[in-house]
Amino acid sequence: QNKVGNMTCLQGSHYGILGLELEASLEDVKKAHRRLALKWHPDKVLDSKDEVAVKVATQQFQLLQAAYEVLSDPQRRKQYDDKLQWNSTATTAAPATGEPPWKRQRRPWTPSASTGPTAAGSGWAHTKRSKLTVPTDAPTIAAAVDLMPVSGGVILVEPGTYVGMVVISKPFVEVLATVPGKVVVQGQVVFRECAMGARLQGLKIEASCTAGAIDLKGVIGNVTLEDCDILNSMSAGIIFEGCSGDTDISRCVVHDCKFDGLGLHLLKGKASHTGSVRIVDCRFERNGYDGLYLGDPRFNVMLRRTHVCSNKRHGIMVRGTSFTTEESVLQDNGHEDVHHEEFVHGKKPPVDRSQPRARELDSSGLPAGWRAFRTAEGLTYYWNSATLSTKWSHPCATPCAGEDIEPNKALSTSR
Repeated sequence: QNKVGNMTCLQGSHYGILGLELEASLEDVKKAHRRLALKWHPDKVLDSKDEVAVKVATQQFQLLQAAYEVLSDPQRRKQYDDKLQWNSTATTAAPATGEPPWKRQRRPWTPSASTGPTAAGSGWAHTKRSKLTVPTDAPTIAAAVDLMPVSGGVILVEPGTYVGMVVISKPFVEVLATVPGKVVVQGQVVFRECAMGARLQGLKIEASCTAGAIDLKGVIGNVTLEDCDILNSMSAGIIFEGCSGDTDISRCVVHDCKFDGLGLHLLKGKASHTGSVRIVDCRFERNGYDGLYLGDPRFNVMLRRTHVCSNKRHGIMVRGTSFTTEESVLQDNGHEDVHHEEFVHGKKPPVDRSQPRARELDSSGLPAGWRAFRTAEGLTYYWNSATLSTKWSHPCATPCAGEDIEPNKALSTSR
């Protein structure tokens, strides 16, 4: 397998999709495509009822096919390479100056249907970007994402209420409300894998799911959230798990979530995956656990002019993450406004033994082989005894369908 020394230069490109270097041979292209096609073919999804897994696999397979069609054709590959513009200026667009990402000079973004996507350290474009309007060109946001080409584009959403999950696993997809605050998404917004360059603006997200209302897992690249109102009646507001890259969260309100307002988790993330979260002019209020849980030591987090108030436990729980705050207000939280704990790799956070441990729930309504458990914090997860896989979403229902197992069905067996 070809490994790229500096993946930052290749994020979102055909070479990055296949995990190849620029000098990769035709045989390398074929081997990489074959290996990844076996991994991401939609028919290989273990649970065909897992909406997230199916959509991610479908979008990833689309990216793989587009990359292979170009890189396996010498003439098309040469034309594509000419567009990449790999020069010293492009590859050093974000030099290691020692300054955190939020202090580097940023260029203003101007929406344009013909503007090519830009990745960190590159000045290339697959093709002209697409521009769609919901509901004129597609009935829902999810349908518009499915119509996006591999080069991404802009989805303009007219005022209204849109029900259902939105899964983004393509690069450079931007979802913008034409009237901020008037677009309501009743469902979860999921970012996976190749969602670098994604942007949400002006959405009101009302989720009722066991994962994050905005859920980022394994995303390598930059994501931007602006002017969004976020709540989740069954779990956390924003969740990062095993991600890398720089995330900007500006002018957002995360409130009344059952658990953390924002959770930054390490889980299975690689040590080479580092990043930052820049939070500016936001509010984290009345969340049922911590306002922010910062548990990934590979990340830097900066709060500026942000209010973290009236959260049930801590305002901010810092467990290993590099954290700074400027001109922010932290007050009226149930315990400490900022609580620090030492991060020890491989060691789980301390468990409050005064609370009940995870308990097995009634699994009679689940498909064969699946068992349900509820953690001490009230999170429900599902475990498959045949595949040994674990998932947060219900194995036979849409994760944001609002279904959950009643607490009074808990069995006496402890997990």
